[in-house]
Amino acid sequence: MSQPAFKFSDLDKKLLVRQKAAGFLDYKDLMLQNVAKDVDVQKLNSARLQTRMQSMLTASRGERADNQEKLGKGKGLVGLAGPQVSIPLRIITVDVDIGKRRKSLGRLQGFINPKIVWRSRETAESIEGCFSTARVWGLVRRPIAIKVEAYTFEGKKISRVYEGYTARIFQHEIDHLDGIRFPERIRSDNKRHWVNQEDMAIYKKSPQKWSLRVSLDEWYQLCGLK
Repeated sequence: MSQPAFKFSDLDKKLLVRQKAAGFLDYKDLMLQNVAKDVDVQKLNSARLQTRMQSMLTASRGERADNQEKLGKGKGLVGLAGPQVSIPLRIITVDVDIGKRRKSLGRLQGFINPKIVWRSRETAESIEGCFSTARVWGLVRRPIAIKVEAYTFEGKKISRVYEGYTARIFQHEIDHLDGIRFPERIRSDNKRHWVNQEDMAIYKKSPQKWSLRVSLDEWYQLCGLK
């Protein structure tokens, strides 16, 4: 399948314009391929770093509020990585209280220099999408529990175990810090899909049967990397 087969609907185009206005990088931007730099935690109180951390929370909360207004309650941003909004640092925000059934959003919290130090052997496959992958969605297999070491935005060092959907969000966002997006985590081309926004409700009911598939080569072509 050639690249032109993947078409943006009018609604998709509107969403892309809105995301750009909110400060999100285009999915073809090369910054998304780069490894983010560690934050010097000794400088957490510097005005520049405080501004960047606050802009992360502002972007996260703003996009969440906008999505809930347009797409409905429980719909919205659950995580964000610095590179997605032109901040080339190891900073992420994660919804640490999201409901198990994902029907209600929880509290967004910021993390600095997050590192996964343990992963469960047990894994699970689930749908993932992203502001930085155009209309590409897919079924991604990840560990169901992880242990994360990081600093909070307040400068407190933490070491915590996260499970379920919150663990998945952390893994997704930390991948961003390493220049990796979820389509590259999917081994089977049958599990990487192109889904227009207006088809999302149908797709989520039976993603395994989705016919418009995206190969890894086609994903790289979409990103302008081939």
